[in-house]
Amino acid sequence: MENRIKILLVEDDPDIMRANAQIFRSEGYSMVTAGSLAEALSRLDTNSPDVIILDLKLPDGNALDILPEIKKKTNAPVLILTAMIEQEDRLAGLRAGGDDYITKPYDIDELCARVYAFTHCDEMHE
Repeated sequence: MENRIKILLVEDDPDIMRANAQIFRSEGYSMVTAGSLAEALSRLDTNSPDVIILDLKLPDGNALDILPEIKKKTNAPVLILTAMIEQEDRLAGLRAGGDDYITKPYDIDELCARVYAFTHCDEMHE
């Protein structure tokens, strides 16, 4: 049964994007993808994601610069998925509006579990 939860995946590495999108689709999620900041903002104008998985280092800039704009456009939780591993990077990501932060390389099962927690939070507390 498809759960119809929509994920916006913002990732510039085509292999990571393809693999993650395929895994989430196999779990029944609806996927929207973007490979740049501009594309991500455009997708937000035409889609209403339930969760955003956001890489920080993109071809047209650092996503931290537009994270406040993203948060103005949607109430969807933002899970940052990035190679930026330093504590100061994690703190900056969370302070800029990220709801969670995972560093690459990552465990796909953990990523799926975190997305599930965001999208099924109400069910888990009933």
